[in-house]
Formats: sequence, C-alpha cells, structure tokens
Amino acid sequence: MKKPDINTDAYRLVGECLYRIRQLLREGLRAIHGENWENGIPEERLGFLKQRRSREASINWHLMDTSDVLDYAGFGDILEAVEADPQLQQLFASLAGDVNVLRIRFMELDTILSRIAYVSEVADTEMSFLVSFDDRIRKVVAAPKTFTPAPPGAAPRPSRVTE
Repeated sequence: MKKPDINTDAYRLVGECLYRIRQLLREGLRAIHGENWENGIPEERLGFLKQRRSREASINWHLMDTSDVLDYAGFGDILEAVEADPQLQQLFASLAGDVNVLRIRFMELDTILSRIAYVSEVADTEMSFLVSFDDRIRKVVAAPKTFTPAPPGAAPRPSRVTE
C-alpha cells in the first residue's frame, strides 16, 4: 500500500513545484515586460500554450476566466521561456545555477511526473529530491527580486532557442 501514499505525496509536491515555478516566471515576465508580459514567451511556445488553453476551454465549460497561458505551461515550456531571456536566466540561476542545470532539474521533475501518471512507484530518492527542490523554490519565490527592465521597444519577442 506504500505506492499510492508515496505517489500522492509526490504528486502534491510536483504540483506545488510547478505552481511556484510558474509564479516565479510570471513575476519575472511582468517585471521585465509589464502588462504585455506574454510577449516575453517565445512566439511559437506562446501559440502552443494558447492552443492548449483553447482546447481545454472547448471541452470544459467550467474553465476559470482567471487562467492565463502559464497555467498551461509544463516544465519544458517554462524552460524555453527562461532560455530565451537573459534576465529570466538570472532570476532562475538561484534555483539551478545555470540553464543546463535547470534543464536537468526540470527533466527530473518531468520524469517523476510521468512515473506518477503511469502509476509507477516513486522512489525514496525521488521524494527526497522533490522535498529539497520544493524547499529551494519556496526560498527563491519568497526572496526579494530586482530587475532592470529593458527600455520600451528594445526587446522584441524572443524566437525559439535552438542548439
């Protein structure tokens, strides 16, 4: 009976991590881009997130009007936005050093989320990772942040980052 209990705890922690990471990204985008914060999301990814929201709205007529596109962003979507903006990279650096480490952490979170979705048991080491990463996210979200906004019109919409 351990699997359902640990998976329930893991699901809660992954959900809280995703929620806080979205919150951090939203806060960073608003500080950098102001009211037009969605312009800080790479155009292709923004279109994909809007499609996700529209698809859900067409199925679920109880959809909340207060949701924005980041409510439909997964770890990979968030990573793409961070990779496209040096100021966001700086914001997320306290969470994972650099973009490459952040990519690894987000892949770990996605892997755990997949294990939960397919009802595979989450290992104790994965739970330890979730607890410590969630604690780190809480501290980053709670810490004061400073941004140097780009001058109006100086930052065009980022395009997709390719390596």
